[in-house]
Amino acid sequence: MGVLKQSISSVSGAASEQASQAGPNLARSILDDPGQFLNALLPWAISLVFHVMIFLLMFLVVWVVRVTGMEEPLPLSEARLTEYLDDAIAPDLQNPDLQRPDEIVPLNRESTAEQKLDLLSEVTAVNKSDISIIGIGAGAASGDLTKYGLSTAGLGEGPSFFGLGRGALHARKICYVVDRSGSMVDELDYVKEEVMRSINRLHRVQQFHVIFFSGGPPIEAPPKRFVHAIKEYKKQAFEFLSMIEAGGSTEPSKAMSRAIRQGADLIYFLTDGEFAPTLVEQLKKWNKDQKVRIYTIAFLRRNGEDLLRQIARQNGGEFRFISEDDLD
Repeated sequence: MGVLKQSISSVSGAASEQASQAGPNLARSILDDPGQFLNALLPWAISLVFHVMIFLLMFLVVWVVRVTGMEEPLPLSEARLTEYLDDAIAPDLQNPDLQRPDEIVPLNRESTAEQKLDLLSEVTAVNKSDISIIGIGAGAASGDLTKYGLSTAGLGEGPSFFGLGRGALHARKICYVVDRSGSMVDELDYVKEEVMRSINRLHRVQQFHVIFFSGGPPIEAPPKRFVHAIKEYKKQAFEFLSMIEAGGSTEPSKAMSRAIRQGADLIYFLTDGEFAPTLVEQLKKWNKDQKVRIYTIAFLRRNGEDLLRQIARQNGGEFRFISEDDLD
């Protein structure tokens, strides 16, 4: 054991002596030949820089992936402003052919003086102040117009036909059911002109339809449905009215049924003669919920006045007799 301890001690002493001598020798070699030292150090320096760059690149990739993965695309709503309100009323107005009506009267868009009716020149654009923009979903009284952000509130007064209906402020679907029987042959032109004037006063947010009756099937203005009171549809209605002629007997029930089934909320019913009393009871069934207001007009003759008064009274409307003095 003693010999082993002596050997270990001698080895340790020798190593310590060599290390103490190596330090000064290394310093002297660096001072004597610095180029050799730099050549030995250069590979280590390059390796260190390379590894640092790899680390930075990996860190950058991870950071970019985490940041972009956390971002969610923002929902963007599209809105398109149009210069004319006609294009913003409803999807079906932008392309009326989408509903494929039974009959379309081609419109001649050339604005020549020969093609214009007398009242057509009075059809002018409605000021935007006439229309109340209330936002989607508001105003239950305005019906389905609210989904377009439009309301009939604020129009000032309801429609007017021979002075009737102005109090119906929320009327939005107005139907004119007009007698064209043979007895109307001398007066029909005046009635048609009054229909034109009434339609011309309607606002764009309102809709209208015209149905003529006699002894046969009713004759409806194209496209045989309610349309908005914009210039294009007003012109189309005026051209239709100019072609209507009187003839036949007086049978209004089919025309009245058609108007109610199409969703009218205000009907103007004009006739100059007698008709079947069964219409009174039929209207009680068709309009049992009283959603449709019916205004009745006896034109120049009082033959059907009692029935017309009864219909108006039972359906929330008013009656009026139009005499020759009223035509002056």
